[in-house]
Amino acid sequence: MRIQIFRTAGASVILTVCLSNMPILRAADPPRGEAVVQLLFESKNEAIQIKDYAAIMESYTWSEVTIESRCIVIDRLRDRVDAARLRLAQFEVERATASSWQKAAIDRIAPLLDELASDTQDVIDHLDRPGGLRKFREHRELLAANAHEAAELAALISGYVDLAGRRNGRRNYISTAKLSAAK
Repeated sequence: MRIQIFRTAGASVILTVCLSNMPILRAADPPRGEAVVQLLFESKNEAIQIKDYAAIMESYTWSEVTIESRCIVIDRLRDRVDAARLRLAQFEVERATASSWQKAAIDRIAPLLDELASDTQDVIDHLDRPGGLRKFREHRELLAANAHEAAELAALISGYVDLAGRRNGRRNYISTAKLSAAK
């Protein structure tokens, strides 16, 4: 009787191990680096928003706008800079799961995103000084350089996001072709 119990328990353990290792019954693992692609997409949006706010601030040097309007844009820009810094920290966390091209993208984007965040913070700090908002036109070159830097970074990140989309599309095409060939 005791031997019979061990045989049935042993058979059920073997059956469980075999079934759990079948690819059909396992949950699909997310593709490698999926979180990095999501971070790239979010970083692209942050860079575009920083670019837009920096361009708005630069345009204020050519027009008469109230100090309150300038403060609103500066506060929004400050929020985007904080979000960009958060993305930088997330890139470092997700680096371990990144594919080789994603690691290269992180290596190229991270220092530029950090520099843009620092430069934008410097612009904000400069404008926050006493009288800084009243002398907005004097900061024209600084604001123009910041807008240009933000536009270049947004274009760079957009290129990597497009690359991720093409790679994902190719991966889906190859998977579909393999399924068709197996039938």
